[in-house]
Amino acid sequence: MKVLCLCILISFCSLFLGCVQVCPDGQLLLETYRLTEYEKSLIPFKAFTEIPYENELGELVVANTQPRDLELMSNQTIPENCEYFEYETIENFVNFIDLGFSIELNMVKFETFTSFTMAYVESGNTSAREKLQELSDFSENDSETVNFMGTEIRGVFVFSNPDSNGNIAFVCYSSIGRGIELIQFSDGHYIIRKKNFEIRKNRRY
Repeated sequence: MKVLCLCILISFCSLFLGCVQVCPDGQLLLETYRLTEYEKSLIPFKAFTEIPYENELGELVVANTQPRDLELMSNQTIPENCEYFEYETIENFVNFIDLGFSIELNMVKFETFTSFTMAYVESGNTSAREKLQELSDFSENDSETVNFMGTEIRGVFVFSNPDSNGNIAFVCYSSIGRGIELIQFSDGHYIIRKKNFEIRKNRRY
């Protein structure tokens, strides 16, 4: 009986270990791809922050952010081997609580390029999201000047919405670390970053 139990145990262990990759010397890190200081500066919020905007009626709209999430993500080259890469990422949300939505910001450093993505997310419903056009292989030299309703907005990246039926038409995003400068909604409404207003930090929500 003991011999039979031992045989069953050995067979079970062999079957289990055959399905799990064992790395006797541990996993081997091949490369770490890190964001540049300029890239990280584009999502600058390291503290709870209030950012003032105004709508087309001149009414104040206050957005808030939490501290950005900066981390290294790992990815195996082939699931069956012990080699992997690390990719640095930043994630943050700009929350427009009174308007019922947030803008998700996400940046990832890959081997040959950096991906900067933005998405509209309805409050309380993370499945209701609209991903705007991805920005990659960018630098401050790629920024534009946008003339909007008589206001010149300099040094911005423009994120357009490929979905013509979406809630947002486009977003102007600062190339010098100020965050979102303008959101143009598909229904004609908009919010624009207020000038001469102090950004308040270190307030918790």
